[in-house]
Amino acid sequence: RFFKFTVKDAKGQHELVAWHHLIRRDSMIGRCTRAFPVFNLGTGEVNFYKDSWSPIKDIYTNDVETEADILRKLNAEKVPNIPTLLCGGVVDLDGPIVTANADLADEEWNKAREHSTLVVKRRLTFILVEEVGHSLESFESTRELMKVVGDAFLGDCSSSFLTYLD
Repeated sequence: RFFKFTVKDAKGQHELVAWHHLIRRDSMIGRCTRAFPVFNLGTGEVNFYKDSWSPIKDIYTNDVETEADILRKLNAEKVPNIPTLLCGGVVDLDGPIVTANADLADEEWNKAREHSTLVVKRRLTFILVEEVGHSLESFESTRELMKVVGDAFLGDCSSSFLTYLD
């Protein structure tokens, strides 16, 4: 099965063809996250697409940046070992797509309403990045896996340092 879809943000749009999921929405990982390699019809390259439900505000009512916003900042600062963002943001079909569970959390019929402060409204967000990752089960050696883990630590340390400077 193939899927053809278009994603866009302020920088432009990309027509994509997808085939199989690396992470399925019904897996144990994430909140209905879907991730898969896609063929970018505009560039003729294989890229990586991910969409997920991210919080709009956390339980402390702080606004939460989207993954695309964070990648944009890290790319602008040329932080090493960070994926190259091609496009990303909030999925918008005549307005953002958001969950309704937070709106219903305080309803009288909800037996768990005493915990309603822990329920946050989420929006559907996406990223399209240049690099395509591999499953953790597909590494050919421990050395290759440790290189990836090391790169992740270097990227995190660089981004933490930038956050400290802000």
